[in-house]
Amino acid sequence: MPVACLRDSKRRTESKTRESAALQRAKRDGRPNPSSPARSQNAKDNFIMAKRKVSRKYKKKAIMERQMQERKLPSQPRKKINWKQFIKKLPSRIAKFYRNVIHELKRVTWPTRKALLNYTIVVIVTIIIFAIILGVFDLGFLRLVELMTKI
Repeated sequence: MPVACLRDSKRRTESKTRESAALQRAKRDGRPNPSSPARSQNAKDNFIMAKRKVSRKYKKKAIMERQMQERKLPSQPRKKINWKQFIKKLPSRIAKFYRNVIHELKRVTWPTRKALLNYTIVVIVTIIIFAIILGVFDLGFLRLVELMTKI
């Protein structure tokens, strides 16, 4: 038997082994058969794209176009708002919002006075350092422009 035939038979055997392993994993995990028609739409799209040999650049576009075609319209029209009931419930909703805000603010871990002082000092020192750096750059560019205008 030629070497090429042996390689082909070995490949077929390996692919059958991989398929059977995939089936066993699917059964073990309680998933449907991966080769059954009940595969996900994304898997179908990828399979079709691979079959057509479409470049990667257009795969996503083709999948999105298919999803747009299969998109369902909203099943029910939007409900009309009962304005009388809405206005009646509005004050209680606003009060509930503020109660929830107060509840959340009670759960916040606030910094101590010492930590707050340290944070403030760090911020002020950082601002001063950056102001000095920015001033030096500004002065340097100003001198550079003056030299260029004299030339």
